[in-house]
Amino acid sequence: MRRIVVMAVFWVMFGAVSGVPHVDAAQLDVMIPADSDVIEPTFQFVRIIYIQYPDGGELAGMLQDRDHVIAFTADNSTQGMDKVVQQINQNLKDLSSSAVATSAVIEYHSTLQGNAEYAVIEYKIKLMPHITGHVLARAFETSTVDSNWRGIYVDEPVVVDTEYGLFDINTPKAALDVMVPEIAEKLDGVTTLESTMIDASKILELPLSKWHSLFDNTAIIPGAKEYNFSGGEYVITHYSMGTCGVFTGLCDKPEDGPFEKVSLDKTYLVRSIRADNDATIAFEGYVDVVTDME
Repeated sequence: MRRIVVMAVFWVMFGAVSGVPHVDAAQLDVMIPADSDVIEPTFQFVRIIYIQYPDGGELAGMLQDRDHVIAFTADNSTQGMDKVVQQINQNLKDLSSSAVATSAVIEYHSTLQGNAEYAVIEYKIKLMPHITGHVLARAFETSTVDSNWRGIYVDEPVVVDTEYGLFDINTPKAALDVMVPEIAEKLDGVTTLESTMIDASKILELPLSKWHSLFDNTAIIPGAKEYNFSGGEYVITHYSMGTCGVFTGLCDKPEDGPFEKVSLDKTYLVRSIRADNDATIAFEGYVDVVTDME
């Protein structure tokens, strides 16, 4: 029975992703097959923004009892998605990654709900690129795999044509422009509503050598199929970013972002919620992690 060793090569980039504010959560989930030149990771970007009106005011009257939902899917047939793939590939090039996105699907969902004290806007963006070129070399029982693609970050408008018109997926304010345009106009220039949404750079900053890892040999043990396990050729090595400890270092403590004061007829507070980033990568085979460049 053939065994595979997958070697994850990563680069620690200084300057390329520094100075980026992280006020939301990025999540990654992907399986790296042993014999395939294609992977389809799922990146999910989640953000929650509050608009608070402690002293009432015009915005309070306009936002309370509001309930809006925006949802759409963009794929290869969507106008603008070819530019999105180009933006992803430019970022991968900046990260010195060998990976190339050939296509992508984006699922966008945003809700706004208002009550007597505040309005909350929740964002959930799923980015699912179709990636090739991540295998740097393949020998008899060893594959060398680049993992820099896990730090995808786009710091510019990501505009696609939707049922709501041209829509910038990468800017929180775009949802307000559709749901409550009269309020979006009043909040023009608020930094919290302009910050980048597609940002997995924090996942790249923590080296894979500090991720929690374990391997599962269930698929290859004798009698696996007799106990209704699927069975396969290889062990599965799981890497998880969401584990903190003495050797991995301390995780960022989840906390509320700073308040941004907006002075209109009253003083309003806008803030976003910070959460831990999380990622899981499953490799088909045994894994060694090596550093190519620092």
